[in-house]
Amino acid sequence: MDPPGVREENRKIIFVAHSLGGLVTQDCLWTSRNHPEKHLRQVSACAVGISFLGTPHHGADLAAWAKFGTIIARIVKHANSNIVSVLQPGSEMLARIQDGFHGLLRMRRDEGSEIALTCFFEELPLPVVGKDMTKFNDRDDDGYTKIVGELRRWVKGLQANDSPEAAKPLFLVPFSRDATFVDRVKIFEDIDEKSKTYHGISLSGIGGVGKSQIAIEYCYRFQNLHPTKHIFWVHSSTTQRLKQAYKVIARRLELPGWNDPAADTLLLVSEWFNDNREWFMVLDNADDQDTFFATSTSTVADGEQTRPLSDYLPRDSQGLMLITTRDQRMGERLAGRHASIIVRPLTSPEAEELLRSQLQRHHARNDDDSSTLLNELGYIPLAITQAAAFISQNSLTLTEYLDMFRTDDSEIQDLLNEDLGDPRRDSESLNSVLRTWKLSFDLISKQQLRAAEMLSLMAVLDRQGIPKSLLQNNVDRKIDVIRALGTLQAFSLITLEDNGATYQLHRLVQLATRKWLELQGTKEKWQEQALRVLNKEFPLADFENWTICESLLPHAQTVIQYEDIPERHSAQYSQAIALMRQVVNLRTKIIGANHPNTLNSTRLLKDWSGTSHSDNEYFTDAHSPLAIENSAADSG
Repeated sequence: MDPPGVREENRKIIFVAHSLGGLVTQDCLWTSRNHPEKHLRQVSACAVGISFLGTPHHGADLAAWAKFGTIIARIVKHANSNIVSVLQPGSEMLARIQDGFHGLLRMRRDEGSEIALTCFFEELPLPVVGKDMTKFNDRDDDGYTKIVGELRRWVKGLQANDSPEAAKPLFLVPFSRDATFVDRVKIFEDIDEKSKTYHGISLSGIGGVGKSQIAIEYCYRFQNLHPTKHIFWVHSSTTQRLKQAYKVIARRLELPGWNDPAADTLLLVSEWFNDNREWFMVLDNADDQDTFFATSTSTVADGEQTRPLSDYLPRDSQGLMLITTRDQRMGERLAGRHASIIVRPLTSPEAEELLRSQLQRHHARNDDDSSTLLNELGYIPLAITQAAAFISQNSLTLTEYLDMFRTDDSEIQDLLNEDLGDPRRDSESLNSVLRTWKLSFDLISKQQLRAAEMLSLMAVLDRQGIPKSLLQNNVDRKIDVIRALGTLQAFSLITLEDNGATYQLHRLVQLATRKWLELQGTKEKWQEQALRVLNKEFPLADFENWTICESLLPHAQTVIQYEDIPERHSAQYSQAIALMRQVVNLRTKIIGANHPNTLNSTRLLKDWSGTSHSDNEYFTDAHSPLAIENSAADSG
């Protein structure tokens, strides 16, 4: 009886043939090979081994076999009286049987599916052969032990060959190879080097930086180098998607019990990973810690796992797993710190190559415009392909696109929010930079609220030179600040500047965060918070405070220029006036009263304070910037 799930064409047959039955078996297999009926041809195709017990392959002494024939005749009353003549050396029928059988063996060898053969010969006189060769005293009989041992060896080998590992290798990657892929040489070298030591490697980086594209390309390169190994792609952005991917793997590998509704598919697949070595798997979008490390609240009766999903990932196996994640900490937790690779934005030459490949060949390009655009886009692959798609679909020049990009922040946000589709990305992934990063923002809000609050505040300040002092509040513990900033760095949303004391955001990250705040309806709240923080931290514009004032000045200038500053009667408005006066005083001392920046700040302060200032000494003082400006205008 065949094991469950074994199809007829996959059945394996071992023949045990005694004496003349061996010749019958040889003749039947050759006949089966050439039979017009498919089901009979399958007999020959499914044969994997033959154990011959005393079969006279080349004929035998006729007199001896004549005695044997007499014995046969006594047992089988209707035996053919001419059957023994077949055994005579030189017999035409024996030659035909042998020629056909040897031809079958050669064919199967050429096809890479040899039939295993073993021959046992009896040392006793022939009459004994006929009666006793297949009879044994007990299981310890030497003959029995040899024959059964050989059969068991075959069966064990067949079980190994019948395992999914020995089947035709699977390539379960749902993406075609990208003919315009820009080679990330250093990253592929790092993967190859780490794979010599580690069986799990992670790629981490900001959303849209090209992690999944690198993984797709590596799948095809791996297949070329290891054509006998299975290659799997597992979407892991949610628990449901990971479970579904494991179900597909179990079904395609035909693991025992894969179609049993009560079977634990996660366990089946994870055990197969750990027991086999001929495989490579991509665990894509492993971003959410709760997905992998939270324990399910479902009961066993529900048919759901109660262990965290991380328990079902390969452990101590000889295969290779490549993880992609936005969160560097997740990559290090799943693969190990030493097996983590950070994917940075493209280099300038790589970005140029990507832009060229994405724009139509006849599309007019200007090298200066290309360089400017790539710099504005932060050399992020998704942003580049998104811009190129918009340019091509709307028949724009690079100059025209740049003009739109430079108009104002809202125009940039609209451009980066365009979802134009990309067949190289997961169908459930978002194909716009802003929407992709929104997923990161939402994830951070769920996992580390303090980090989301810090990012919100940084988004409404100047994007560079942000000191830690502006981000802390009175109730923050030191460990809370470290964890929050560490989270933002792990998601590659902020970077520590060269001086090691301040942080910065890329302009696109800042714009995306502001858009996220708008969608949440909290942008004004964080603008007001920034105003309060700066008003508190900004010192008097004295000489000994100049260094601090200079570092905070860009942030003050950013905050006080927001159009939606609260109404003038509010406390926030009073804080804005006080802060603006500090800015004017500082600029007067550092760059002079006649400097355009000082004059702009002074005019803004005048607008905020009202149009009538005859009783305000700040504006009537002959040494004030505004008085100087008015005097210069009068004399002109």
